[in-house]
Amino acid sequence: MKKISVKRYVSFLLILLILTVGIIAPVSAQAVPFKKAKPRIASNSAYLNNKVYIKWSAVKGAKKYEVQRAKINPSTGKIGKWVKWKTVKKPYVRMVAAGDFKYRIRALKGKKKSKWSAAKRIFAANAKITHMGYTEPEVLFGVTLSEGVLEFRVLVSNRTHSSMGFVRSGTRLGVQNTVIAIHKKTRKPVKTWDAYLDTGSSGGIAKQVNARKNQSVYFYAYVSEEEWAKYKNCKFMITSSFYPNPTVEPISTQMAIAYTANVAESAIAGK
Repeated sequence: MKKISVKRYVSFLLILLILTVGIIAPVSAQAVPFKKAKPRIASNSAYLNNKVYIKWSAVKGAKKYEVQRAKINPSTGKIGKWVKWKTVKKPYVRMVAAGDFKYRIRALKGKKKSKWSAAKRIFAANAKITHMGYTEPEVLFGVTLSEGVLEFRVLVSNRTHSSMGFVRSGTRLGVQNTVIAIHKKTRKPVKTWDAYLDTGSSGGIAKQVNARKNQSVYFYAYVSEEEWAKYKNCKFMITSSFYPNPTVEPISTQMAIAYTANVAESAIAGK
């Protein structure tokens, strides 16, 4: 199945960059001279399809690139010791990996070494939409609503040692979750709705996915039955925010996740 490409249409959602073919595209057209080198990791580097994808700017004259990573401590949220992970000849790496790490790269030319790139955090988890459908207004949590509800069940697989605290949209937080209807033929987004994390206390509803666990998270959007009928032939994507290690890390570490219907794997990437 072809990938859904929405980068050019929904530029304000950074996470959508992860799902485009640009994930391993060049960072810049010109190589950086070695004497002034500092590789730059692409903003759309991510964990995708059970692999780590990291792409960085090429350095002129470089023979190899050293990739180091440092593990995030789930108890404190602090970065650990930098450890050599890979040495590669080309300015990218695609390897199977799991965990919550920060990565950095430097260029090598004989005994010469460039400066380290800025670090990039990659959170190795994935998710997929397993169920979706229209719910009559009067049956949502026992509250009668004037509109119907389009509900999505998302199965999140957290492969790290860090927990994931999902964020509920609201007046204080703003819109943290979005549902996007994508036309199956043109693959263009045709409609977006604000989505809300279901944080009720019954029915197996979750707002946190613990470390090394698979768990279902529910989202819903207020959509009338008449409107919903217009989009039954669309594919759907949800983007939402979460905090890694929510009890120990600050709000500044908020990250994003995107998941789609009919696509088995998704991606999560941070700063």
